[in-house]
Amino acid sequence: MTPRRLDPDTACRTRYRRLVSRCRRLGLDPVAVARSTHQLSHANGSHRELDESAFKPTGIALGCPLPDARVGRRLWRAARWVERRLAAQSPHGDAVFAHVPPDWYHITLVNRAHYRMDNVVSPMTPEEVEQARTIVSRHSRGPIAVCIRGLILERSGGLFAPGYPASDDLYELRSHITEEMPLLARYLPVIAHIKLGHVLVPLAGEQLKDFLAWLKTCGDLVSARLIFSDAYSPWGRIEL
Repeated sequence: MTPRRLDPDTACRTRYRRLVSRCRRLGLDPVAVARSTHQLSHANGSHRELDESAFKPTGIALGCPLPDARVGRRLWRAARWVERRLAAQSPHGDAVFAHVPPDWYHITLVNRAHYRMDNVVSPMTPEEVEQARTIVSRHSRGPIAVCIRGLILERSGGLFAPGYPASDDLYELRSHITEEMPLLARYLPVIAHIKLGHVLVPLAGEQLKDFLAWLKTCGDLVSARLIFSDAYSPWGRIEL
């Protein structure tokens, strides 16, 4: 018997639950955290910032920047709360968190490449963007609404705000693009999150347990609704 496939919204919510569970059960991956510290981030004034390869979309994304600047500022404040909490738990004064610049907050529709899998992270070409633009024009139903609620930490140290599309429009557009452009299906995301940065401290044991409990409480204060009328691509905006 062929297993029944989850509908995209259920698959997204299930994935969020699994990410939370894996981090709680298995802890942070020290290799991934070390890579974020030494290979994927750099100092930028008083903060540490992720390198572009770890946050800049290589395909098509909703945002860059977010359509409501107030939401971007709220998410930036949440990331700063996390940074301060981690700094209080780190007595040595080392870097504890690497930020995604707020103007680059986004929800990925499709990827062209991904820093976790590719040595060279290459964006879509102009020709690929034009093909995608045509597909979006043919299949889009207009602006896409997404509700943002909470904060999640994944095993690799990624901190993000989970997104919950208000309809199936995001999932269906993602499906149409990848059906007609299979090269964009290689790193197809299941979820609709906004990444805020990477934790640079290999929390473990009670320290991690306490941090996750605090993060859940902190995440209860993160709630917003975003409406995207266009999308980012490496070669210009795409109207939805």
